[in-house]
Amino acid sequence: MKNFIALGLILIILSGCNTLNSSNKKDTSIPLIQEEKIKFSINKTVLSRGYESLKPRIEILDKETNTLLINLGILDCLNVSIDKITFHRGEINIYTRKLTNNTNEPLVIPKITVTLNEVNTDFLENKSFNIIATNYKPVELPFNKTHVLNNIYSHFEVTSNTKPKVKLYKENNNYFWNVTLENVFEKNNENPLVYINAKVDALKGEITTHKKENIATFIDNGIILDTNKNLLLYKINDNKKESMWLYNIKTKESSKVYTTHHSIFKAKLNNNKIALIENSNDKTDIFLIDILKNTTEKITPLDFYHTLNIKWVNNKLYFDNNTKENYKIFQYNLNDKNKIILTKYENFSNFDIIDNDILLNKFDPDKHNTNIYLINQNNIKLIEKGTDANYLDNETIIYLKKKNNNNFLCSYDLKIEKESVIEKSKEINYHIFNDRLFYICKNEENNYDLYIYDEDEKNLVTTTIDEKIFYVNGNIFINTTPTIEKTNNKIYLLDNKNN
Repeated sequence: MKNFIALGLILIILSGCNTLNSSNKKDTSIPLIQEEKIKFSINKTVLSRGYESLKPRIEILDKETNTLLINLGILDCLNVSIDKITFHRGEINIYTRKLTNNTNEPLVIPKITVTLNEVNTDFLENKSFNIIATNYKPVELPFNKTHVLNNIYSHFEVTSNTKPKVKLYKENNNYFWNVTLENVFEKNNENPLVYINAKVDALKGEITTHKKENIATFIDNGIILDTNKNLLLYKINDNKKESMWLYNIKTKESSKVYTTHHSIFKAKLNNNKIALIENSNDKTDIFLIDILKNTTEKITPLDFYHTLNIKWVNNKLYFDNNTKENYKIFQYNLNDKNKIILTKYENFSNFDIIDNDILLNKFDPDKHNTNIYLINQNNIKLIEKGTDANYLDNETIIYLKKKNNNNFLCSYDLKIEKESVIEKSKEINYHIFNDRLFYICKNEENNYDLYIYDEDEKNLVTTTIDEKIFYVNGNIFINTTPTIEKTNNKIYLLDNKNN
């Protein structure tokens, strides 16, 4: 009886074991779903320091070519790679890796542009994405670059139209923003142009340290017209009247020299005299002001309506008259008034004179580059094509040129009859002062660099916020419209630490 019971228990146990084993077997009739590898090619990798978008994300650049932009978030690295890209249940998984792992590597945002190969053109429709970091963890910060800058602008009550310098870095296991604002306008400040450097806690958003300095002195409202060694000539528009003023650089005083109900178009200084073009109802008048005698004389010739340019050459005044019928250049002096020195039956935009040679730029409103002519003893010669041509000396012509959406500052050597490019920039302008060439270029930070060009060498003088920069015997003046006012032009003397 005992043996029968024991046998029965063994049969029950064996039967139970067979049931457990069968339940653990995989049903081969149901296919196992695995990640499918996708072939891809990397188009470009950029280690960005823009810091606008801090979180990892994926953007579809082109659905037809299946091109993606992969933003990995903030990493301390010098290079990254993609190990593989897979597809599984409607999700595209991108496995990424840091290739370097030094403690002092910069904080960057790697951005990788990839194209998925050998997939249908509609493959990206209704798909979700995952970035799978295999050997790193992105740095998580609550504030991006825009938030940090807005806090600084609000805290210091400043505005700017230039590009700030922003750096994100790690210090003693903490993260900080370093922000430099080189040319910003401070509200409620008599001399509002300031320099600011601030250190910001990247996790708390608090300014930990800062430095703020005034970098300019306010001179007056107005628009600069001309300069000489000691004076700044400018105009002020006020209540439908325009007035012309002189600022003495040595005494730091301003005095009014002329007032009109019309528009002051252009004015040029020469010792103690000022020549100016006044515009009224599409007609122009020319006036000569003697600063010492405090007299004003109208010197417009008869039937003279369209003067665009005036120049002093060896204490003699020259001006032009541009009509549909002809173009004339006059010479004016006390002994021989209104002497015609040139007549041409076509239009020109500007002129310059050295010795007995006349430089002319053809006028054509539809072209950036027009013919530059040199006239010598009634012989006319085509020099080059460009705009705003002037003599630097009796052997060199300076002019601007535009080609393939690029702007060039060029020189032309009259002895060897050869053109040379001095500078190329997205924006460029120049002026000649005391027989020296100054030119202004727009840089990558949206500021303007002023250079002096001497004997085939350029020297950076200053960097500031506007292209209207004037260098006068070591003094640097700028003429700009503050972003806090938007309409009024103001004149500032920059603090020149080199002098």
